[in-house]
Amino acid sequence: MVVLLAFCCLLTYYFHFILGICTIFSHFFYLPIVLAAMWWRRKGLAVAVFSSLVLIFSHHDLRMDAASINDFLRVLIFLTTSYVVAILSESNFKASKKAAHLYTVLSAKTSISL
Repeated sequence: MVVLLAFCCLLTYYFHFILGICTIFSHFFYLPIVLAAMWWRRKGLAVAVFSSLVLIFSHHDLRMDAASINDFLRVLIFLTTSYVVAILSESNFKASKKAAHLYTVLSAKTSISL
């Protein structure tokens, strides 16, 4: 995860500072955001917040024009995507845990009745 976040930070630096453009590079941020939400569920929202802060403050720190409305909308989409994936991951985890429990109970009952 650290490598993916470092790569996203380097992309931000490269596109904003070296090239001076704000193009499609921020779409690479979705990979660590979605993976973190899948692995760590709601704790993975921290990765979305970090990525959002990198995107917004890169304009200020690199002395570019103020962050555009597109960046703020992108931040909203980052956070929404992370939240939805985290909720789905939690429900998947609970369902698989319940299925494992039901399988254990069912296998215990069938072995007793034989």
